[in-house]
Amino acid sequence: MIWYWLIGDDICSEIDNFNAECISCVLRTALHISIISAVSCKGGDTMATKTANVNARMQSDIKQEAEAILQRLGIPRSVAIEMFYRQIIVNNGIPFPVTLSPGVPIREDMTRTEFDNMIGIGLRQAKSGDGFDADDVFSELEAD
Repeated sequence: MIWYWLIGDDICSEIDNFNAECISCVLRTALHISIISAVSCKGGDTMATKTANVNARMQSDIKQEAEAILQRLGIPRSVAIEMFYRQIIVNNGIPFPVTLSPGVPIREDMTRTEFDNMIGIGLRQAKSGDGFDADDVFSELEAD
C-alpha cells in the first residue's frame, strides 16, 4: 500500500519522497498536521474523501482583510476554514477564548450602588446632550 498526502485538491508527494521544495505543502504541514488527509492508493484504486459545502455571511471588509492575509500565507480559504473546524474538533470547542471584556459591566455582577451610579452617569450625559441621536446611530449601523 502506498500513501499519498492530499492537501486541498492537490496530491503533493508520495510520503517516502516528500517534496520539501513544495512551499505550500511545508507551510500547511507546519501549521497543523490535521489539515492533511491521507488518501490510500492500491492497485490504481483511490479512496476519495467526501466533501461538504460551508456557506457563511460576513462583513465584506472582514472577508477581504482575512483573505489578503491568507493569500500572503499561501493558504486557500477552504483550507483555513477546514483548519478552524479541525481545531474545534481537537479542542472540543472554540479553539480560542470567547469571553466578555472585563470592562463591560454586567448587571448581575453589580451591587445596587454600582448600578445606580452607572445609571446616574448615563442620565447626566443624556440631560447634558453628551450623546448621539438614536436614529443617527441606527442609520450608521444599517449603512455598514
